[in-house]
Amino acid sequence: MTDSLDRDLFRRIQDRVAIVGIGHLPFAKDIGRPISDTAVEAIQLALDDAGLQAEDVDGMCMLEMEATHEVSIARRLGVEGLRWWSKISYGGGASCATVMQAAAAIAGGLASTVVCHRARNRGAKAARPWAQEKVLVRDDKALHTPWGLIRPVDVIGMWAHRHMHEYGTRREHFGNVAIAARKHAQRNPHALMRGRPLDMATYLAARPIGYPLHLYDCCLESDGALACVVTS
Repeated sequence: MTDSLDRDLFRRIQDRVAIVGIGHLPFAKDIGRPISDTAVEAIQLALDDAGLQAEDVDGMCMLEMEATHEVSIARRLGVEGLRWWSKISYGGGASCATVMQAAAAIAGGLASTVVCHRARNRGAKAARPWAQEKVLVRDDKALHTPWGLIRPVDVIGMWAHRHMHEYGTRREHFGNVAIAARKHAQRNPHALMRGRPLDMATYLAARPIGYPLHLYDCCLESDGALACVVTS
């Protein structure tokens, strides 16, 4: 039943919306500006790429992990007719949900041109969410944080360990993923690790972070901002 509903949803959206512009700042360990500035800059780059103006925008979608508020961003950009906005929980892979919600809003007639964006400053250790876990533990984190599973890699490491047990997965299999990601980074002028390829020997020699995951299994914590424009 769920699969048929999903297929019907995608059929209603398919070919009715498109990503028409992208804005992307270079990743850095210290970008030197607050996220309120970098978010606006990335959105403006995306609008320029799309050949659109701020007055064409009537929707926004972002992740709620960062304090970038739609009203202040709209005011700074000069968006006057904001009529729809949405915020997505979590981080990481949840970024694709911003585009999906923008597409659904446009297909449903709630908006015509939506900017999706995320800006974050996480290069500094103190800026990372788990650096504050000892101050406040709530929701599902109360089930694992007190026992030392504080960072995402700690939790995902347990899943990886179970996968190795169930399917005979080896570290070399995980290494293929990390090496492929680094290979793609060599083609991205904004990538923090461009010019620094990764091989299997280096991968296997890396220090453990959250067993069985090691250094190169982890994403880079960095500063940056990106945005895209979704429209019909």
